[in-house]
Amino acid sequence: MGIFQPEPEENQVTKSCLRTIEKLEQREMNLSHSYAPRNWFEQCIQWTDQGKLWHFPINNEQGLSSPVLIHKSFFFFFFKARGAGG
Repeated sequence: MGIFQPEPEENQVTKSCLRTIEKLEQREMNLSHSYAPRNWFEQCIQWTDQGKLWHFPINNEQGLSSPVLIHKSFFFFFFKARGAGG
């Protein structure tokens, strides 16, 4: 009849627990191998690697995967709304 949901197998529950434990162990390994920066320059390098600082030379479009395309009619409507233009 299909009224009751089948109980999850213990094997599935164990797999999900193992994935969580593996992720936690990987995080601990990463933390154990990362050291505090010794000076300001090392801290800036670390922040740049983490994406907290801009890469040099500075690129204003850093992080954008593709250029944003704006149709030329946008500018017409934008300036008309502001009351500029003729």
